[in-house]
Amino acid sequence: MINNCKSNIWNTNEHLVIQAKALSPNNNLHWFQSKQITPMNSSIHSLAKEDSYNLWHHHLGHLSKNALHAAPFHVTGMPTVALPDQHTPCKCCALGKMHDYPYPPSDKHATCSLGLVHSDLVGPMPTESRACARYVLTFIDDYSGFAVVAFLCTKGAVSLHFKSMVSWTEISIGHSLTSVRSD
Repeated sequence: MINNCKSNIWNTNEHLVIQAKALSPNNNLHWFQSKQITPMNSSIHSLAKEDSYNLWHHHLGHLSKNALHAAPFHVTGMPTVALPDQHTPCKCCALGKMHDYPYPPSDKHATCSLGLVHSDLVGPMPTESRACARYVLTFIDDYSGFAVVAFLCTKGAVSLHFKSMVSWTEISIGHSLTSVRSD
């Protein structure tokens, strides 16, 4: 069980200095309810020769600069760490802030209307509409961006609505559908 997970911090003499227990299973690693085991006159030491910002930043689960600056005021025995003037995020923090890796450009685009159509079925929605629709069928032309949306009551109505969207669009544009991309 995650609630029983404990984290330990040792001093340079390899004596247990802090033993911490996670507050709940959903908390991040750097939020701990801790209990100091050593006497009040001793201090916390890292295994490194000097206390550096990067060392404590990594050891405390990529704690922010402001939180690391405030830590000595809230943690007994925690040394004051010199904060850098110019702070660039570490690689892990930078990757954590990214939403996604950039996608390579695609050369697979339609050259005419109805050359490529993207279609998707979304649902079931948690709340149905007044017309009892719980599904949404989308039909998007890759070349023009023109979109048609159908609201469906059941999944079984997809083929009927898809056929009617295709025939209506082919008549409106004057081209036949070449390819469909769907998941």
